[in-house]
Amino acid sequence: MKTTAFFSLLTGIVLTVSSFAQTALHVEVTKSDVTCFGQSNGKAELYIAGGEAPYAIQWNTGATAQLVENLRKGTYTVQVTDAKGTQVTETVSIAAPTPMAIMYNTPVSASVDNLNAKMNAMVLGGTPWESTNLEHLYMVRIDGKSYYENPENITSGVHQMSIEDAQGCTLKFDVNLHAHLVGETASFQAPTNGLGTIDLTVYPIHLMNQQDNTLTQAF
Repeated sequence: MKTTAFFSLLTGIVLTVSSFAQTALHVEVTKSDVTCFGQSNGKAELYIAGGEAPYAIQWNTGATAQLVENLRKGTYTVQVTDAKGTQVTETVSIAAPTPMAIMYNTPVSASVDNLNAKMNAMVLGGTPWESTNLEHLYMVRIDGKSYYENPENITSGVHQMSIEDAQGCTLKFDVNLHAHLVGETASFQAPTNGLGTIDLTVYPIHLMNQQDNTLTQAF
């Protein structure tokens, strides 16, 4: 705030005039990225301060609101103009995860924690629940079920498998499933129907105290 004092010779009264310096027009953009590949649920919102209201907003999509929704992955530009004609241009990039995919016959088995199992297939893309240098964790469902009290009872054959990531994005596919207990080496002949094959090795925790020789040796 700037204060200026004036002295009037006629009245002998000191007059004080205060003036507030106007701050520059300032624009910030916050965003929410797309949650699943191919969707258009990204958002961008403006924070505007300074300058002189009212403000005119113009996005390169044609929108004129501070909040824009239903955005796809991409780069968006917005121009804000205040009442004095001062303009500020900002750019925001809306990101999206890569598509989810399954890779068969991988040399390193992936954990399927909710089924107490491992599989010789890797899930790629999306947003894993957990991620390390060696492994990405997703929710795996077989025929719609994410939990089996006795996962060793899952039978070999054609099943629907679904993979869900931390954002709720889902990859569904039919698969030839070779389900077996850890330590078993029984062969599995998949039918020639063009489906991929996954070897699901089950580690049944509730059987570990039964002193089964096969399980003991495997662990």
